[in-house]
Amino acid sequence: MERERYSAGFFMIGIAAVMIASILLLVVFGAHSFRGTTASQEGNNSTRALGSYLSTVARSGDTAGSFILSDDPTYGQVLILADHDSGYGLHIYQYEGQLMEDYASLDSAPQPERSQVIAETEVFEVIRTGSLYEIYTDAGRVLLHPRSGGDAS
Repeated sequence: MERERYSAGFFMIGIAAVMIASILLLVVFGAHSFRGTTASQEGNNSTRALGSYLSTVARSGDTAGSFILSDDPTYGQVLILADHDSGYGLHIYQYEGQLMEDYASLDSAPQPERSQVIAETEVFEVIRTGSLYEIYTDAGRVLLHPRSGGDAS
């Protein structure tokens, strides 16, 4: 009789240990899954954020002749969203792995020391086909079509 109680006690402890181990494994797998989902969501958000930012900036300054695409010998392609009334514009370009923006006079060269970092990207390429602009970055491609119907370059 004593032996049956003793083995029943071990059996109960064994079942409790298996249940606790199962619960801990579920918690670990759930945390791992949550981390993966969160990291993926953050990546998607940053990708969409850069594309949305470029689209929003372009739309906010969409007037006739406002899109200027120039090549700077030091900084490569520079997309300028010009405000011809003031003679200033937003210069967007890539510098040392970062996409930069600078509000300066239309004829000035980019000045990274006074520019604002938009996002990290190793790629910044603008392809113009007619009035359509394709902007390629590490985050993907953004299509811009000036609604004003005119562009300066």
